[in-house]
Amino acid sequence: MGVEKFDSGWDRPGITVGSFRTVLALLMVITVPSVVAAQSTSPFDGTYKGVSNTALGGGPTCDPFAAVPRPLTIHNGEAQFRGGPDGQIVFRGHVSPQGDLKMQDNRTDAITGNIDPKGKATGNVTFGDPGCTLTAVWQRQVAPRPSPGR
Repeated sequence: MGVEKFDSGWDRPGITVGSFRTVLALLMVITVPSVVAAQSTSPFDGTYKGVSNTALGGGPTCDPFAAVPRPLTIHNGEAQFRGGPDGQIVFRGHVSPQGDLKMQDNRTDAITGNIDPKGKATGNVTFGDPGCTLTAVWQRQVAPRPSPGR
């Protein structure tokens, strides 16, 4: 039984520590920006607390279901909101860099709106009775900062 010898390849012509470092540096230049982009956040990321829900137009079934909408969450520019009487209707969409909000549910309803620089989000959806528009307003919640010395 002979002992197998490990061949590292470093003694081959053309393979040097310098060329290995060059290849490694190129791989990092290619890989690192894509990892950073995948971990990037949107200036609108956060949790938005419901402020008000109002109905305009339509008939007797033009009802916002609740006086205050459930929370709106935004992560990496992707928005989500649970609507309907029991929160069973899930709206998903995105926020543009300018604050334009667009979400769609699993049916045909869409919420369109915007988020202002102070963190006030407003979204409208037209559904149910003809001419029924529901408007939801949310306010971004700021995470509490730790007290100094604690």
